[in-house]
Amino acid sequence: MLLLAAIWAASLLGFTSVELRHTLALVPRDLWHLHGILTMPFVHGDWAHLLANSVPLAILLALVRMQAGRRFWPAIVLTALGGGLALWLIGRYGSHVGASGLLFGLLGLLLGWTWFQRTLRALSIAGLVMLVYGSLLWGVLPAGGQVSWEGHLCGLVAGFLVSRWVPTPAPS
Repeated sequence: MLLLAAIWAASLLGFTSVELRHTLALVPRDLWHLHGILTMPFVHGDWAHLLANSVPLAILLALVRMQAGRRFWPAIVLTALGGGLALWLIGRYGSHVGASGLLFGLLGLLLGWTWFQRTLRALSIAGLVMLVYGSLLWGVLPAGGQVSWEGHLCGLVAGFLVSRWVPTPAPS
């Protein structure tokens, strides 16, 4: 929950300054915003955006923690970096902010661990996640407006790939 607290703190700071929010944003293929790969998940556009990401993020972080054990941080960091880098390479030009790419990355991790490891535990967790959050998958389809569907897609793919490189510990 330390990660969620950091996201809230940075977002609250970002709410005070549009300039700060843009500075921390990821802008695809802009070298001056390459740092956005790291900072984008920590700043949100408004309260609704922050609140919409917070509850599912808390739940998915807890499930990934339960599944990954001591491999939690490597899985989270690699997923966030991979999704952010992919978004920086292929995303639409504009300021991308928010933790929804990470949220989709967590979903990709959980689904990937199920696919690659095929354990009853992974299947149970993924089944629960799909039951509750399965409709999130619509968020990877192109949509108009302010939604960074590319960030969602990049996060999902990054999480799935990381699940192959960072396996969960064997059940005891």
